[in-house]
Amino acid sequence: MNRDRYFSPGIMEAGIDTVQTVLDEAAVMEQAGESLICMDMGTPDLDAPERAKKAASKALMEGKSAYTDPRGILPLRQAIAAKEKRDNGLDYDPNWEIMVTVGASEALLSICSTFLDPGDEIIIPSPGYCAYFYLMTSLGIKAVQVPVVKNCQVHLDVEAFEEYITDRTKMLLINSPHNPTGLIYTREQMEKLAKIAKKHDLLVISDECYDKYCFEGEHVSIAQMPEMQERTLIINSVSKSYGMTGWRIGYIAGHRDFLERINMFHGNLVLCAPSFAQYGAVEAFRGEKKAEIDEIRSKYKERRDYIVAALDEIEELDYVYPKGAFYIMVDVHKTGLTGLEFALRFLKEHKVTTCPGEVYGSGFEGFIRLAYTCSTPKVKEAMARLKAFVASLR
Repeated sequence: MNRDRYFSPGIMEAGIDTVQTVLDEAAVMEQAGESLICMDMGTPDLDAPERAKKAASKALMEGKSAYTDPRGILPLRQAIAAKEKRDNGLDYDPNWEIMVTVGASEALLSICSTFLDPGDEIIIPSPGYCAYFYLMTSLGIKAVQVPVVKNCQVHLDVEAFEEYITDRTKMLLINSPHNPTGLIYTREQMEKLAKIAKKHDLLVISDECYDKYCFEGEHVSIAQMPEMQERTLIINSVSKSYGMTGWRIGYIAGHRDFLERINMFHGNLVLCAPSFAQYGAVEAFRGEKKAEIDEIRSKYKERRDYIVAALDEIEELDYVYPKGAFYIMVDVHKTGLTGLEFALRFLKEHKVTTCPGEVYGSGFEGFIRLAYTCSTPKVKEAMARLKAFVASLR
């Protein structure tokens, strides 16, 4: 049987997800009884807020487990609109300009499937979140990568973005704070990007899933720039901010005309996000306390600082200094290993999971990404194991 004939050209071109290769190996080791330190996926070591769990449980007990409006229950859309006003100073009509999705990933899929056709182009800073590239390639959309890292230094030449725009370019995708580098775009950079988007009539996707985690600088949404709210689609979720990754609640905030079109695809794709999880998410947003977020952010910053100090002591490893999110890109090419080789050997020999850098964009085959979302003691132990591993390679 020729199984390849059943795969679409886009899926074949997207290739193998090497992160999954590492995760599969880790699963085999765990099934064999091995204890691993996981620094691969961005799964915060937070329990969902008690207020959210109680609200979701109450909804289940009251039988609120049926389909909802595809756009999401109105109380959640209202809570999201209030969040955008509180955090970004942006006004959205919860009736028409907020859509609840099955996580931020479905939001991205629904947007791109609605507005981009095979052969269309979208500008994506590179490195970038691996799903951006895999999704675009599998849909036949050309992900045009604009390098923003050079020699492990953030090199964000906003004016250079225009050089990558063609007559097939329809969108620009911005992610700040940024996965995987921790880059945070400044207000000045956002202003320049906004001018480019307006000049070339581009629709902008603004992935703001890490907006709570700025260690240095401030979170700025490109939708805050003059005349940009009408052409920007903000994506966010409850996953990173509230430790609710498995709840699969995300959202899109944008102009009514765009959301009405997206809703046609979204509604037919998933119909709606999980009903009882939506009721829990309402309370996650409504009950957010500044002190709660500050404490979580401080914990991640402490881990960031510890990892940076540890890497500074390892001669063979360079890294991109992260100002936000909870990831760090590490250059391992001086060890003589590719990112995938390094990740697999580090896992097998020292029982620590990491992500190979090649999935984050072209030219990052010699990198790995560390997620410092495990406990602080585990982060410290992982750094001790990393030092030992690199020493064994000398």
